[in-house]
Amino acid sequence: MRTVNTKNGKKQVVSVPILKLKAGGEKKQMTEPQWTGAVSSYARKYALQGLFGIADVDVDELELQQEVIHKKEQVKKRDFSQEIKQANTKDEVVKIATEAKSFGLGKSVLEAYTEKIKEFEG
Repeated sequence: MRTVNTKNGKKQVVSVPILKLKAGGEKKQMTEPQWTGAVSSYARKYALQGLFGIADVDVDELELQQEVIHKKEQVKKRDFSQEIKQANTKDEVVKIATEAKSFGLGKSVLEAYTEKIKEFEG
């Protein structure tokens, strides 16, 4: 229900459709009990999340977060400086150093990178 002003300046209460769905060519809308239930569920969910600090995480987003965490764990296990020292070509050294830099480890491999590049050039 909603109050609107009519052309003659009087207020009138009118019924407002809440949600229209197309099903087989005909339009349907939520009934008042359905709408009340949906609103109360929504309010309850977000009130509890706010009260207890519970995050609302989408399942797909959770999978992506887990992939990122797994990748970071793999990076922590790698010794980029040692990989650079064992590289056989200048291209391999550059590739490993670039990868280390992309994970924020550029400074930690700088010494090994410089030594190995000098070795290839000298």
